[in-house]
Amino acid sequence: MRRKTFFSHLLDTDQLIMMVERLLEIEKEKMEILDMIDSTIHHRIMDRILYELDDKHHELFMTEFSRDPGNEDLLSFLKKQIPDIEDRIQSESKDAQDSLFEDIRKLES
Repeated sequence: MRRKTFFSHLLDTDQLIMMVERLLEIEKEKMEILDMIDSTIHHRIMDRILYELDDKHHELFMTEFSRDPGNEDLLSFLKKQIPDIEDRIQSESKDAQDSLFEDIRKLES
C-alpha cells in the first residue's frame, strides 16, 4: 500500500501492484488504479477493525487514527482490545486482494 498507516507492514500487495504495472502502459492510468486499490484495501481493513472493536472505543480510535494514521501505538491499542487483530487485518487484506485480482483478470480477457 502506498498510504502509510499503522497496519502497512502487515500487507503484501506486491503481486497486485506488479499485475497492474504489467497490464497498463499509461502511467496516469496505473496511478489511478493503484490509488483505487489502495483505497479499497484501506477501507476494507478499517471496516473490519471497526466491526471487531467494541463500539465504546470507536471514537477514540478514529480520532487518533485521523490525527496520525501511521501511529504504531494504534496497533498496540487494538491488540489489547482484539488479541488477534494482526491476523484479521492480514485476512481482510488477502480477501480484498483476491477480489481485486478477479476484477483485474476480467480486464485481461
